[in-house]
Amino acid sequence: MQRRKILEYVLAGLMVLAAVGAWWSVDRAVNIQAASSWLVPTLWFSLMFMVLFLQVIISQSAVIWWSSLAVAFGASLLFAFSGMHVLWVIVGGLLVVWGCRKAKVLIDSSIKLNIAGAARAGALMVTLGLSIVITSEYYVLIKSNPSGRVIPKVQVGNLARAVVTPVLTHFSPQRGKEGQDVTVDELLLMLQQNGMKQFELPSFDETQVNALVGGEASPKIPASQQAAVDRLMAESQAQALEQANQAVLAEGRKKLGELAGREVTGMEKVADVFADIVTHKVNDYFSPGMAKGQDVSSLTFVLTFIVFATVLSIGSFLDFFLVHLTHLAFFLLTKGGAVRVAKVMKEVEVIE
Repeated sequence: MQRRKILEYVLAGLMVLAAVGAWWSVDRAVNIQAASSWLVPTLWFSLMFMVLFLQVIISQSAVIWWSSLAVAFGASLLFAFSGMHVLWVIVGGLLVVWGCRKAKVLIDSSIKLNIAGAARAGALMVTLGLSIVITSEYYVLIKSNPSGRVIPKVQVGNLARAVVTPVLTHFSPQRGKEGQDVTVDELLLMLQQNGMKQFELPSFDETQVNALVGGEASPKIPASQQAAVDRLMAESQAQALEQANQAVLAEGRKKLGELAGREVTGMEKVADVFADIVTHKVNDYFSPGMAKGQDVSSLTFVLTFIVFATVLSIGSFLDFFLVHLTHLAFFLLTKGGAVRVAKVMKEVEVIE
């Protein structure tokens, strides 16, 4: 019994930690351009989902459970505080409680423990409640900081590969296979080399060199001087090519930087820059006047609804995996001796 009580406190602390990390990741996704928009928040909220249902299944103390839940959802107000957000936090919290209640009823009424089934019964309401609070926090952050990211960074890895790979394959089949591993400078140089093939410098034979140096009646240049002339011409050609490459790289980086809305050094992956370009263009389209303080509340509301639909869709997709991960976590706790499953006599009402 003492071990189970300790586990309840551990789960409560883990619940609060996961919630703070989740709300903090949403704040970073909006206000910090380099922050992860989907992966890190998804990991935090997945942990929060699993711990929440483990608490429902294991916790016997209503005080501990309600306290951890209140602190976990109230932590969102530390990052985005407004009267409307408080209301949505309450609404989202009630939906989560509803989902947890459904899971608890199923656990208590079942003859045989069905952890996955209980979590599945409340997963929809929990996902909906979390999605509402996430979206509300996002809306408040965007309204209070219009210079932040209007929409989360677009992750277009597959799209970038689909666009970049055919281009690279056209110029270099080997580099085309590497896809997203090609850097900006490498792509620009491939484009430059392909263009230079159409404008190769003319080659000169010995007679033409003699004529250029001393005229048609000039005697034949000695072999030692001929080698020096060849070396000089090769060095001049290499220097001209290097200067052309540097000019192409500088101009290409500048143009891509303007499209992506940030400085491009040339060492970035082509797919990453492509994703930045897409995100920058979408942000430019949706937020033409936010930095100037213009009223764009209706547009922000539309974007918020899009984010809500996206978050809810991702959450609904992940529910299946998280439910089974919760079951696995409970199984590991029983194997480790943290909790024990016992069989007891139970009276039930039946209709005769």
